Amino acid sequence: MKLNKKHLDDIFGCLNGLKDENECIRALCEQSFETISTKLNDQQLDRVFSAFIHGLKDTNEWDRYSCAKSLGIIATKASEKQLEEVVNALMSGLKDTYQWVRRSCARPLGVISEKLNEKQMENVIHTLINGFKDKDRDVRESCARSLGVISEKLNEKQLEG
Repeated sequence: MKLNKKHLDDIFGCLNGLKDENECIRALCEQSFETISTKLNDQQLDRVFSAFIHGLKDTNEWDRYSCAKSLGIIATKASEKQLEEVVNALMSGLKDTYQWVRRSCARPLGVISEKLNEKQMENVIHTLINGFKDKDRDVRESCARSLGVISEKLNEKQLEG
């Protein structure tokens, strides 16, 4: 089924649902965007990425966690420009006060590593290494797993340097 403009407008009305007081509605909206993200163009993805990145600044810790998790799921679909914002948001999320947000931000950094440029990769690696200082064992484990994924993708020159 091909989505027409009205369908997409209706779906993007759901972006407002990410701010709904009811956490079930927010969760359904997040899942919907995760599912349809493969069918969106760059402009539409921009709107979804922006909504999730904005959600990482929410005052509710579960909302931040949900947005971090969703952002991690759709991060592999990011364009070069979107990737910069996503990477910065995920790295910032590793400083969140809530451990579930930190865990959710660490996991996708390894997954998207093959799309990163050298500077982004360097920043991600340093951020994940700093994650080893986290008081939460699961956050440290998430950082270690992401570094493991990254190290498997590095070539000999990158490992030596």
